Amino acid sequence: MSHLPGHVALVESGPRNARPHRPPLAPEVRIALVERLIQAGLRDLVVAAGDELAPGAATMLAGLPRHPDVRFSVRVDDLGTLEDSLTAGATEIAVSADGTEPAARHHHGGDVEDGLRRLEPVAYLAAEHGVRLRGHVNGVVRCSHQGDVAPAHVADLCTEMLNLGCFEVSLGDDNESGDVRGWRALWESCAARVGPDRLAVRLRADWAPALACLDALLPLGLQTVDTAIGGLGPDGLIGTEDVASHLNVLGVDTGADMDRLVETAWWLGGHLGQAPVSRVARARGPHHGR
Repeated sequence: MSHLPGHVALVESGPRNARPHRPPLAPEVRIALVERLIQAGLRDLVVAAGDELAPGAATMLAGLPRHPDVRFSVRVDDLGTLEDSLTAGATEIAVSADGTEPAARHHHGGDVEDGLRRLEPVAYLAAEHGVRLRGHVNGVVRCSHQGDVAPAHVADLCTEMLNLGCFEVSLGDDNESGDVRGWRALWESCAARVGPDRLAVRLRADWAPALACLDALLPLGLQTVDTAIGGLGPDGLIGTEDVASHLNVLGVDTGADMDRLVETAWWLGGHLGQAPVSRVARARGPHHGR
C-alpha cells in the first residue's frame, strides 16, 4: 500500500462515561485510566461529556494528571455544559451535528441548521477562552433515520463546522452500516472541500469492515482516528489496540505502547465486569501486558 502517512493520531474516548451504554466508572477509576492511557503514549483523550459534569465528574477532571503535550476534551451541547467544562479545566471542547434532517428532528426537534445555530454561542465562548473546538458529524454514510447520505451534503456540514471555528471534524455513522466504497466516496468529497488534514473518522468495534475502511482511507490522507481502549468506550468505537496494531503492521506510527494498551484494556474490563471486545486484547489475553 503506497502513500501512507508516517503517523496517525488516536483520539481516545475510553474515560468518558455515558449511561446506559456501560456501567459508570467512579472518578478515581477514571483518573487511574487516564494515567494508564497517558503512560501508553496516548495524547488526545475525551474524558467527559458536559451533561455528566456532576460534582464527582468535575472533581475527576480537576484531578487529572497534567502534561504539556496531553489534551483533555469534553463533549458539550450548550453554553451551560460548556461553562461547567471550562470551570472543571477542559483544554478542548467537542461539539456535534446531525448529518441528516430526520436525525436532527429526532434528536433535537429541529433541522440541521437549527442545530448549527445552537452551537454558535458555544463556539464563540470557546474561542473567547482560547479553548480548541473539535467537531463531530453523525450519520455520514448511512443514517439510521434516513438511509444513504449524499457525500456533498456532509462536505457542506464539514465546511459549516470549520466556519464555527472547529480545527477538525470527525466523521461517524450511527451504526457503521456504510460500506468501504461509501466511506471512500464520502472522504473524497469532504477532503476535496476542507482538506484531509482537517478530517478524522469514528469507526465502530462491531463493524467488520472497519479495518478495511482504514486501509482505503489512509492513502487518501487520513491522519486521525477516534478509538476506545478495549472497544469498551461509551460510543462502541473500535478498540484502540486494534487500530494501533493494524497501523504498526503497515509501518504507520501511533506513538502507542501495545503492551500497555492491552494491559489497560483488561484492567478496564475488570472494572466494568466484562472482557474487552477488541480482537488484539482478546488474542493476547489478560496477562500479556507488563
